[in-house]
Amino acid sequence: MHTSYPKIANKIIEWGIIFLIVFTPLAFASVHPWAYTVMELTICFLVIIWILKLIIINLKKTSKIPARIGRSRSTNQLINKSSTKNLKSSILNNKSPYSTTLVNRFGFVKTPLIIPIVLFVGLVLFQLAPLPPGVLKFLSPNTYQLYKTTSLGLCSAKHTSPGPDLYSAEHTLLGSNPSIPQSLNSSIPQSSIQSWHPLSVYPYATKTELYKILAYIGIFFLIINYNPSTRSRQPVTRRYPRLSPACRQGRDGQGLRIKIFITRLIIILIVVGCFESIYGLLECLSGHQHIFFRKKILGLDFASGTYINRNHFAGYMAIVICMSFGYLTYILSKSSVSNVSLRVRATGWRQRLSQIINLIGTRAGLLSFLILIMSSALILSGSRAGICSFIIVIILMSTMISKRISIKKITLILLPVCLMVVWIGLNPVIKRFSETPKAMKAEGERIIVWKDTYNLIKDFPTLGTGLGTYEYAFPKYKTIRRQVLYNHTHNDYLELMSDTGITGFFIVIAGAAYYLFMVIRLWFQRRNRFVRGIAIGCLGGITYIILHSLTDFNLQIPANALHLSIITGIMHKTITQL
Repeated sequence: MHTSYPKIANKIIEWGIIFLIVFTPLAFASVHPWAYTVMELTICFLVIIWILKLIIINLKKTSKIPARIGRSRSTNQLINKSSTKNLKSSILNNKSPYSTTLVNRFGFVKTPLIIPIVLFVGLVLFQLAPLPPGVLKFLSPNTYQLYKTTSLGLCSAKHTSPGPDLYSAEHTLLGSNPSIPQSLNSSIPQSSIQSWHPLSVYPYATKTELYKILAYIGIFFLIINYNPSTRSRQPVTRRYPRLSPACRQGRDGQGLRIKIFITRLIIILIVVGCFESIYGLLECLSGHQHIFFRKKILGLDFASGTYINRNHFAGYMAIVICMSFGYLTYILSKSSVSNVSLRVRATGWRQRLSQIINLIGTRAGLLSFLILIMSSALILSGSRAGICSFIIVIILMSTMISKRISIKKITLILLPVCLMVVWIGLNPVIKRFSETPKAMKAEGERIIVWKDTYNLIKDFPTLGTGLGTYEYAFPKYKTIRRQVLYNHTHNDYLELMSDTGITGFFIVIAGAAYYLFMVIRLWFQRRNRFVRGIAIGCLGGITYIILHSLTDFNLQIPANALHLSIITGIMHKTITQL
């Protein structure tokens, strides 16, 4: 059992992650309860499998440790001090795939995100904890007043049935007719409240969002802690005679397995992204406009793949394109590609054409063609903010890698892609941007919604109304007369602040900023081509979500939020363990 279980666990974990990469975007972006429940249960199952594997490996390791005879306590301390002293130098020299990995005594990989994650989850749990009336009034006077003056104070303690789905637009497409509870608008004045109540104005919605957050955290920690080897987290010294000298130098068995694992995940991401883009293009250009067996109602003139909202489809495609661009960067930086494409200087147009044809036949040419298809789908999604954010991210990524890869290589690959994308999608883009003022008015004046959300934040400044409760707290502050339901504010930062207050907003922003600063600083120090290429792709995807979240709510879509967690885990594993 001890011998076979780690291998079986590795297979289950890898195939489980692949299943999530494939399932979440295809299941209508996993916005419906059945879909994100499958996602949450799958991640929970994979985490349990990984913990059992870790326990069995440690038991196996403990049973084989001989008695330590002759080793004094001072010798052990000396070894620990010397290993800590050489940690920073080994990071830059790439001596071992685990030279940059810090592991605690429980065998978990340390990360700068652990403190923000613990604080944020603790804040959400605190929002769910029933508080005495005096404490509730002190922490959030408006929440106390809300319980006092509405029927919410009478029914919140007994209400356990699920509320409406948080994605009314998606349900409208599939024929449902959700309605939000009227408890926030039903006035039943009370002199005072006697029972304990939580800070969250709708605990069920907060619990639902908490389960999703825990799932995203679980997949992140699973990826960074997953060890493809069936042995303990120690360097494995083996010889691989069939590997090239570049692979043998500074790499061992575990580093090779990690590289294969990351490459496999990236290839699956690209394959699923290509399917989404081709399916979206076919549905859009053919006029069929279905999502599998369901007829589309929204965005009939635009590509959306299996996503119900084309803006969220653009967010997903941008993440996959950035990862593809990062992998393309790694391929272009390899000497074999340089020999095929640009090592020999062309003297005439025939030789130049021959070089281009040879380059198209390589992996770089194939990947460039796939990026072309996915970029065309993103353009035809008609997402103005998505297109602008994507252009900014591509410029930033090209600037960062220009010092490592010649501009000639980048231009040779990306120029045909850009020309084809412009030829395919220039007219729809111009039409979409020309309709911006009209579209803003038709969509309910987002700026007015943001101002109303700001008024909501002023009433619940410190701890917010509860994670996932924006849909239920906002109607009281809505000033737009049009009968439209706003379940999200089209700005993830404002929604985060309204749900968790300034406290939660500061925890998330400060933690993310510090983590990205550390990653970018380490990226500039690394010389490994694979590390630099994959990490820049992940950074591009994260930067895109940061920009697009200013005008949309990609982080409220389970498929996009899950992929953000996956690429963050890949980035952390790549830049610290290879």
